[in-house]
Amino acid sequence: MAEREAIVVACAAGELHLQPLAGPCSGCSTGCGGRCDLFRADLAGELRLPEPPGLRLRPGDRVLLSLDDDALRRAAFAGYGHALAGLLLGAVAGHGLALAGGWPHDPLTLAGIVAGTWVALRRAMRMVPVPRLRLVSAAAGPTSEERSSR
Repeated sequence: MAEREAIVVACAAGELHLQPLAGPCSGCSTGCGGRCDLFRADLAGELRLPEPPGLRLRPGDRVLLSLDDDALRRAAFAGYGHALAGLLLGAVAGHGLALAGGWPHDPLTLAGIVAGTWVALRRAMRMVPVPRLRLVSAAAGPTSEERSSR
């Protein structure tokens, strides 16, 4: 199971903005040392996730992001499996097109490889796994609900 701690920066419109803490994730059996893209932050250094039902978080809370081994395998297949399938299907399609049209095989096979891999990787990029969240420590001070009830 891969795990990484983060701090809640903001909660808005059912979406959490998290800032992953420095350092690699822990517990990952692949041993990538944090070089993988599982807990991918945007250019501002934030990770955006849907707010989990039943868990009230607020800015300043520390959370633990975790992905189990099954989710890690699905993420690996989404990246590598789709790329391989796109490469092979693109090569077959390009070669078949060359045979059907009587054109040179190599350029169309190469074009099929490139196009098939590109399409498969674009599709795989949308399949980012959503980690589970667990509250590690709450921020100091009352919650927004407690402040509004006063």
